[in-house]
Amino acid sequence: MPVAMRKRIPTRRRGAVMAYAALSMVAMCGIISLGVDFGRVQIARSQLQAAADAAARYGVTGVQHEIGNVNAAEAMARVMLRENTVDGKAIVDAQATIEYGEWKTDSLKFKDHNQTTKRNAVRVTVRCANSSGTAIPLMFGSLIGRPQQELSASAVAMIEQDANLTNASNYQQAYVPATSNPWLAGSPNGTKANVGNPHNNPDTAGATLQSPINFNSLSLRAGSTVTFDGVNGGANNLQSNTLYTGDGNLSWIVSNFGGSENGKSNVTAPINSVIAVFLNDNVPSGPTPANLDFSTSSSRDFATLAPQLNQPFFVGDGRRANGDMQQFVVPAGATRLFVGTMDGYEWNNNVGGFTVTVTTAPTVTLVQ
Repeated sequence: MPVAMRKRIPTRRRGAVMAYAALSMVAMCGIISLGVDFGRVQIARSQLQAAADAAARYGVTGVQHEIGNVNAAEAMARVMLRENTVDGKAIVDAQATIEYGEWKTDSLKFKDHNQTTKRNAVRVTVRCANSSGTAIPLMFGSLIGRPQQELSASAVAMIEQDANLTNASNYQQAYVPATSNPWLAGSPNGTKANVGNPHNNPDTAGATLQSPINFNSLSLRAGSTVTFDGVNGGANNLQSNTLYTGDGNLSWIVSNFGGSENGKSNVTAPINSVIAVFLNDNVPSGPTPANLDFSTSSSRDFATLAPQLNQPFFVGDGRRANGDMQQFVVPAGATRLFVGTMDGYEWNNNVGGFTVTVTTAPTVTLVQ
């Protein structure tokens, strides 16, 4: 065979191999891009479902309560959604639909309900949609006319009522007069507090005297949480028309004149603020836990607080600076929660008071 012919055949083969290689590279890039798109969508789908689950579980704990004539479940669910991201972007309110109603255990169906006391479930639906500009962008999909992928996720959570409660809503609302001295919590009638104060005018335990309010309808479970859904009203330690909100007079920080008194530790907090204390069934006595200090704005802006038995703690308006409700963990052995106000001494001449709503966290089940 001539030399020239032997040289031409490899040249054509090399050209064909290069063409096949180029086509293979294009196909491989497409497959890889498709895989990247698929993986991105699946991760986003998982994130979206996790956000819906978390929002439903958190929101349902407020389904039987109203805040400013708005069902608390919606506000709470949206707070939780804002703390989640999908495809690296925060979830916005326009992406979510919050419904509250009744979960029918016999038919396993969710039904809207206009009676607050019969509501026991929340349904949260979250979408990544073109209309809100939140659809998931695709790399390879744009080459075939599909530049983005819409997604949706839904979750239904139900609360299980405590059969031991006469109030099936797991909450109690009571009026707390500004004269309520927390250091008389759980003490027998006639017990004195801040004896020897500068005005020689101590406070006295008794139903019509200065005992704090016992929220005795609550079912307290160790490790669960309570929230102060509503703290409305005002108080002042002086005979004045100026009444301070639940956060108190932030420019006047005080501690109890009597220190650790009547089996309860001391606390430092704004005067006229709302404070509370967990007790067991016994009269408080013996060594007291450490004193808590809420003298700074940062110390009061906690998300979760875990006080001990017999340890008075700051409640304020029950919310963080951004409006989120604060969680208070029930200590082991707690059977009672008392709520009062903060002063240095002589609660008996205070004016005003607060309507306080306390909610215990019910058992929550994700049913759909």
